[in-house]
Amino acid sequence: MSTSKIRHKIIFADRDSITPKENDLHIKQLWIDIYNENINEGAVKSNGMISWDCACLGTQAIGPCSSQFRAAFSCHQTSNKEPKGSECMIEFMKMQNCFQRYPKLYNNSNHSNKIP
Repeated sequence: MSTSKIRHKIIFADRDSITPKENDLHIKQLWIDIYNENINEGAVKSNGMISWDCACLGTQAIGPCSSQFRAAFSCHQTSNKEPKGSECMIEFMKMQNCFQRYPKLYNNSNHSNKIP
């Protein structure tokens, strides 16, 4: 099955039929395949399209700053200048300003702006 033409996979089933039994290798493998397809693709697909519903983007692509994030991320991905994304500073500044308005949603504890 080629994943390049499949956009979504819909499975109709009840809870009992999708809960793997200890010896039901087919259902277990189905869930493993679905998980691997979604986790390995990443935010940018092999064809260059951005997967906005990728869990790897967290709340950035769906939160209150999603339009600013999407503009900055898209600009960076389509950038042809060196260094990559150098023409995207305005979009990134708008995104950062929005993130600062929602610190509980977009708090990055690894990068503190506080001076010790």
